[in-house]
Amino acid sequence: MAIEELDGMNGAVYSIRSIQSSKKITIAYTGKDPVTGELKTQDNTVEGPLMVFITTTQVDIDGETASRFVFISIDESEEMTKKILTKQRQSQTMEGMINKLKAGQIIKKHQNANRLLKPLCVFNHYADLLTFTSKSLRARRDHTKYLNLILAIAYLFQYQRKSRTIAAKPLNTSASLWTISKRPTELPMKFLAGPWTS
Repeated sequence: MAIEELDGMNGAVYSIRSIQSSKKITIAYTGKDPVTGELKTQDNTVEGPLMVFITTTQVDIDGETASRFVFISIDESEEMTKKILTKQRQSQTMEGMINKLKAGQIIKKHQNANRLLKPLCVFNHYADLLTFTSKSLRARRDHTKYLNLILAIAYLFQYQRKSRTIAAKPLNTSASLWTISKRPTELPMKFLAGPWTS
C-alpha cells in the first residue's frame, strides 16, 4: 500500500498499525441477518501481512506510528540538488524523451525479476555476532525491523548464492534454504546506521 502523504492516512492510522503488528485486523460492523432480517454485529477480518510505503515532509511523527516503519531520508545536499536540476533539464531533450519511453520497459523488467524469486527459508548465522543499541524501549521493535531487513536483502540475492534442501522429518516437510553472506549483513548498516545505532 502506497500513501503519498502521511496526512492521507489520518483516518486509517489505527487500522494500519494493527495490521502491521498483528498481521490481521478485525472490524465489527452492524448488518442485517439475511435470514431473520434482524440487525446483528458481524466481523470482517482482513489478513496481512501488509507492506506500507509512506512519504512525508514532516519531521515530527507520532511515536507509535514511527516505531512501525523504517525511515529512509533523502539527500538534501547542494550537490544532490545540482544533479536533480541537471536531470530535469536533460528530461526536456530528445534523449530525455527517449528515456521516458524506455522507463516502462525497465519497470516491466524489474517486475519480471521479482516474479522469478522463489520461496526460500533464509537464515543468518551471523545473527549472534550482531549488536544493537539497547538504550530505549523502541529498540525492541527496531531490532526486529533491522534483522528482517537483513533477511529481505539476502532473499533478493538468492540467484547469486547456493541453496540446499533440508528435510524436517517430524513434520514430514522439506524446505530450501541458504545462508546469509557477509554483504547482506553489511548493507543495512551502511544505509541505515544513523537511526539504529545512535
